[in-house]
Amino acid sequence: MGNHPRTQPLSDDALVLDVTTVAQLMPLHLVLDWAGKIISMGPTLRTVMGDGIGGKAFFDVFRVERPRHVQQIAHVRSRAGKKLVLAGQGVDGERVGFRAMPVLLSDDSGRVIIDLSFGENFAEAIARYALTSANFKPNDLSIDLLYSFEIQRNLLKDSETMADALKAAKAEAEDIAMRDPVTGLGNRRALQMQLDKALSGELGQGPVVLMMVDLDKFKEVNDDFGHAAGDIVLRHTATCLSALAGHEGFAARMGGDEFALFLRMDQAMIGAMSQQLLSAIASKISIDGIKYATSASLGYLSFEPGEDMSADQLLSQADIALYHAKGTDTRIAAVTPELLQRFGQQKALTLDVQRALKQEEFVPHFHPQIDMESGDVVGLEALARWNHPQRGVVSPAGFLDVAAKSNLLLLLDQQVRLRALSQFARLSRLLPDGATLSLNITAAKLRTDDFVSDLQREVKAAGLVPGQIKLELLETIFFDGNDCPFIHQCTALRQAGFGLALDDFGTGRASISTLIDAPISMLKIDRSFVTGIDQSDRLRQITGAIIRMAYHIRLAVLAEGVENAAELQVLSDLGCQYVQGYHFAKPMDATALALWLEQGGHGHTPSTLVVPD
Repeated sequence: MGNHPRTQPLSDDALVLDVTTVAQLMPLHLVLDWAGKIISMGPTLRTVMGDGIGGKAFFDVFRVERPRHVQQIAHVRSRAGKKLVLAGQGVDGERVGFRAMPVLLSDDSGRVIIDLSFGENFAEAIARYALTSANFKPNDLSIDLLYSFEIQRNLLKDSETMADALKAAKAEAEDIAMRDPVTGLGNRRALQMQLDKALSGELGQGPVVLMMVDLDKFKEVNDDFGHAAGDIVLRHTATCLSALAGHEGFAARMGGDEFALFLRMDQAMIGAMSQQLLSAIASKISIDGIKYATSASLGYLSFEPGEDMSADQLLSQADIALYHAKGTDTRIAAVTPELLQRFGQQKALTLDVQRALKQEEFVPHFHPQIDMESGDVVGLEALARWNHPQRGVVSPAGFLDVAAKSNLLLLLDQQVRLRALSQFARLSRLLPDGATLSLNITAAKLRTDDFVSDLQREVKAAGLVPGQIKLELLETIFFDGNDCPFIHQCTALRQAGFGLALDDFGTGRASISTLIDAPISMLKIDRSFVTGIDQSDRLRQITGAIIRMAYHIRLAVLAEGVENAAELQVLSDLGCQYVQGYHFAKPMDATALALWLEQGGHGHTPSTLVVPD
């Protein structure tokens, strides 16, 4: 007898094992001493749970989920030969579940063996812990085998059969891990592996084409028809790619509405095959009885086995071509050295813009707005400029597009706006009473719910009041009488005391009804209607009509882009109230503008004070 207490006598039909049998049969097991402490474990369980569980109490490592009343080691012994459901924490920190069965050793030591299996989670466990058949021989992973010693003996004889079954299950698990569940195509990981093989020459020699395909307006399908309809479109696209791939190519879904395809193809065939694929994708399909046609964009590149490229580099370059394709009429684009160079420059510029935002290099320049009757400066339009440490002052054409594409525009606008408000508060002492600061507002910022309250707070912090601020809205912002949220936001701004001007009028999509429904107080006539107006009767007639219309609906009018006295005279004859342009001054920073105003302003700009545009 050992020096431990016997918890209960063994019945004649109790299931017992010796240590040798345990070693042969149970690579996924643990042994508890009489007090319930883990004193050893099988090699496979060590792989899954780690060495750290050795020496710990069983109930500190595992939780018995069924039956719930098993909460003590005595209860575990009483379950000898009967199933338990356990859960613990694997080496990856995540929950791992087991089926288990306690077995009492026949050496009268009071020790308990608990044999475990993954049960229905078998395939997941193989993939999760990279297990092989060696981790299970000769056991077939089922604690049900311990119901009889006869099955144990048969198991030893059939170990090779079990190993084959394990290999097949492992292969099945790996296949599942490499496939997209919606379309059945390979996933990104599978594509990368295939590209690696193609680059190494394992798939044969000859040119290979990699195509990246992205569905256009796929979000609208989900929004209008639901996600089930979206899955129909995805499977339709997968069918088109698979048909083109055939037996030698490989199609994959990269995620979302982006797909990839690579196959052997001569360079001369790429254009025709790309168009064939897009045409197939665009063929109509039925969604809830409605015929629906989608469209797609495609970027591609070709490569040869042995090239000094990685799968990730190939995918990255094809993505660049895909992005470029979205802006073309054909919706198809190839990777070229020029395209990669342009992308590299844009990426470098994006990083530079990010750096400049941190260094607060974006500043306002101010363009004076002149009252035609008095000649006074009655307003300043704030325009973004970049004080680049190497390139000097950079105009918006050099950074706004990159900022917008990089989702940095709102931050850039805020940086310029806050500085403009602060500087205008100091400049206002040099301006007539009632002078205003005009700020250009993006559609994205205007449509944010907290825009009005944020702007009120910013204006107050600068020591200004809303009546000193005019917001200029580009006419290219799409709104009309049916755009209720936009009209509501404009109304809220007017009620808060801000002025609203419609910028670049005549170049966008604003309708006449917009001028009635939206609380606009000023029209800004685009410079395209001003440049050369002194030499074009047609321009004179159009601009005059705009001015008369604005007068009749009680809107102020400001003409942009006035560059000479002849244009100014025509606008004066037509009754235009306000003007701005290089005839009076170029945009200036706050310091140069203050000097200009102190020296009289009014239609001349001291060349030594003007900051280059």
